[in-house]
Amino acid sequence: MEAIPTKITNVQQLVEALKNKDQGISYLHIMSSIDIPEREYERFYTWKLSHYTRNCLVKTADFELLLICWEKGQQSSIHDFDSREAWIHPLRGRLTEERFRLKDGRLEKVSSVLLGTSEFSYMTDPIAIHRYTNSYESRSVSLNLYAQPIEKWNEYDEKTGKVVAKNVSYDAVYVFDEEGNIRSY
Repeated sequence: MEAIPTKITNVQQLVEALKNKDQGISYLHIMSSIDIPEREYERFYTWKLSHYTRNCLVKTADFELLLICWEKGQQSSIHDFDSREAWIHPLRGRLTEERFRLKDGRLEKVSSVLLGTSEFSYMTDPIAIHRYTNSYESRSVSLNLYAQPIEKWNEYDEKTGKVVAKNVSYDAVYVFDEEGNIRSY
């Protein structure tokens, strides 16, 4: 098995490091090894004025890696996910992360933090009800790694606490072949 590079300097190396991860290496170690210039990610960006975009760089049975592109002021719904763990790393701009819990059938905000490009957020099931907002003066981009791909999530109404199950989709899907060539779908 190939060793994880000390510095991961392009998206193909990142994809390969994640695919070849062994039990002795943590996802956080891989994410912390990233030293990829933003221009390397730009070919994977998609933008929509109506909503943030979910761009899948790689998906296996064990994980998925997404680039989330946020226009100014865009925010996610309050939601959870069916993944075991998640790491969120802003690459450009700033995101406000709000975490919630259900208390007596109502949502209660338990934290709010501003994430910049030098920070990571980590989530696991017990603290997974959350919302992200682009708090930057222009576009933001986050790199999201989920240990177990997300197939569905629950969305929560902030006023009533009502929960609605939603299937998750992508705005773009990219595939890397053995030679490092990229195709989009």
